[in-house]
Amino acid sequence: MKMKKVAKKIGRIGLIAVAVLLACVCVLYPATAAGQIGAIGSISVSSSPHGADISLDGVPINAVTPYTIQHLDPGTHTIELFLEGYQDWSQTVEVKANETSEVHAALTPVPTPTPSLTPPATGSISVTSEPSGATIELDTPAGPFVGPSVKNTLYVY
Repeated sequence: MKMKKVAKKIGRIGLIAVAVLLACVCVLYPATAAGQIGAIGSISVSSSPHGADISLDGVPINAVTPYTIQHLDPGTHTIELFLEGYQDWSQTVEVKANETSEVHAALTPVPTPTPSLTPPATGSISVTSEPSGATIELDTPAGPFVGPSVKNTLYVY
């Protein structure tokens, strides 16, 4: 008889504990209009060109544009986009409960350096030898020059 009273008492305490726990959940996470626990929002991300890798709050999400990131807590989030050949892009977005924030990025191509046309290097050299007729050796961009001394001006390009 005593065991039945103890079991009955434990059953009442358990029922009260479950009711208190449920009340706490309902107060801390009120139901939204959609009937969800806790308010959430989303961000729709697109880019031109499309196919950019997406990071949310500094963490890659393994998705590319266009893409909608769902189940986000309301508040400020940072979207970053990365696409080879284009400058990295970043923007903060305000997410509101039960709404989808729209973000579009017009990505800027990375500028390619313009090659400068450098004219060929030119110069001159004067060699005098005693006795005359010495062999001249000269390393040039076109390769080594080996030859006898000359009495006229020699141009090497």
